[in-house]
Amino acid sequence: MAVFIKKPVQKRSAMQKMLKKQIPENLVIEINNLLADKPILEVSASDFKEICQRYDAVTIAKSQRRFMGYYHLYLQQCLEDKKLTDQEIAELARLRMLLSLSDRVIKEIHSSVIERLFSKEVKRNYNDGNLSDDEQIFLNHLSQNLLLSKERTDEIIANQAKIRIDEKLDEIMEDGRITPEEEEDFRALVQNLGLKPDIGVQTQEIYEKYKIYWQLENETLPLVITDIQLRDSETACFAAPGKWYESNISTRIRDFNTLSGQIKLPGEESWQTGYPGEVENPDENWELIDNGKMVLTNFHLVFVGKEGRKSIDLKDVTNFVPYSNGIRIESEKGVSVILELPRKADYLSILINRVISKL
Repeated sequence: MAVFIKKPVQKRSAMQKMLKKQIPENLVIEINNLLADKPILEVSASDFKEICQRYDAVTIAKSQRRFMGYYHLYLQQCLEDKKLTDQEIAELARLRMLLSLSDRVIKEIHSSVIERLFSKEVKRNYNDGNLSDDEQIFLNHLSQNLLLSKERTDEIIANQAKIRIDEKLDEIMEDGRITPEEEEDFRALVQNLGLKPDIGVQTQEIYEKYKIYWQLENETLPLVITDIQLRDSETACFAAPGKWYESNISTRIRDFNTLSGQIKLPGEESWQTGYPGEVENPDENWELIDNGKMVLTNFHLVFVGKEGRKSIDLKDVTNFVPYSNGIRIESEKGVSVILELPRKADYLSILINRVISKL
């Protein structure tokens, strides 16, 4: 498709002719028609200058953006075959001279068109995370054909590689779990692209946590040594210091009003655990009962504090709600309880869900 197609100029009124006034839009139309009349290399600077002399400086200045658009469109047409021939390079240079486009403007247009095209091709070839020899050769030739410097070429390739790594990271972290297979795929991608992933400290912490979540749900339950007396068939899989709170309508010592975090519990038979934004009954307050250590076994949640030992039989649990710093447990027997943990409350929630599902 030709970029320049002849258009009729707008007719001036009698008054405009008498006052020798030109219609500003006609400048752009006349330049378009000049470029449509003959090959660009045959357009003379004097022809171009003759048209411009009929218009004032303000009109010419205001037409610069339209002239930039002409160059932009012609460059796009030249790149339809993803290369620039010597003739096309000469035509572009001629067009740039005729339209009086500055180095800065040309750089902006080339960045917009050429670098975008190259980036798109790099992304397409990086789709599987691995560049074959043929793909690498193609990109090298494309870079040369597009007249990209090696520095800019390397920068674009590195940027697309980083984007692919970030996309893969988002993909494997989306469900809140990272399987060994996903981790291996991610490592292979990073190795293939030859880049060290730029993962922030917070993202790295979440990444490692999601790996542990999968392990807690799928691998052998952790074995924790504890001094708490257990049944012969009972083993501990979690232990941590914490606080035991019980519901107390008449006493307001500690509020747990907002659900500040939720653990994803996969599977159709998962226990219902509320939803983000859920709030406790505003008339229900929580009283600190004891400080101590809690231990999760394959049958019970045991709490040993200064005031003695408490235990929740997991087969009696009817619901539990995870918090970022604890867990609320409701059972058929006894009052509702909130266990506050300074750390690893999410691990406890996952393990409780797993143990309950096997009872």
